[in-house]
Amino acid sequence: HAAQQAKYDWLVFLDDDCLPDAQLLRAYATAIEEAPNQHVFEGKIYAERKRRGFHEEAPINLTGGKFLSCNICLSKATFEGLGGFDESFPYATMEDTDLKVRILEAGHRIKFVAEAAVCHPWRPTKGWDMYQKRFQSYKHFIEKYPEKKKMHNRVSRLKILISRFLEDTKELST
Repeated sequence: HAAQQAKYDWLVFLDDDCLPDAQLLRAYATAIEEAPNQHVFEGKIYAERKRRGFHEEAPINLTGGKFLSCNICLSKATFEGLGGFDESFPYATMEDTDLKVRILEAGHRIKFVAEAAVCHPWRPTKGWDMYQKRFQSYKHFIEKYPEKKKMHNRVSRLKILISRFLEDTKELST
């Protein structure tokens, strides 16, 4: 709703539990000035401390490529031209992945701006119910993009889960 009400040419999306660094907007403004033909940016997302256990989660994006809607910036014209976030997803998950797919299919590139950073505090995992909701949105994504299913088969999902587990284990042991 806020994007529809915006009066200026650029939109910045942050989660309500993110703490933006003081230079966040200046970093995006500088990136826009330095790359006037660039329409989509993503910023750095970090946690305030090391993870204490598997009971905590936070979306982390230290080097780009994830396009998590808790820290993105894009031109209002691009956002509107792509139809904004697809509100047909059953839960608030995968809608940013969907937007990323449409951005890339439209021929746009996504530029990472490390200086445009937010702290996303660790939050307690929400248990099995949340995983079921995520699965429903994931299922909706695959129904919308059946060609993406081969990229998200059981083996690739298992590899992703194992790599995340190994990252989590390494992070917790240091």
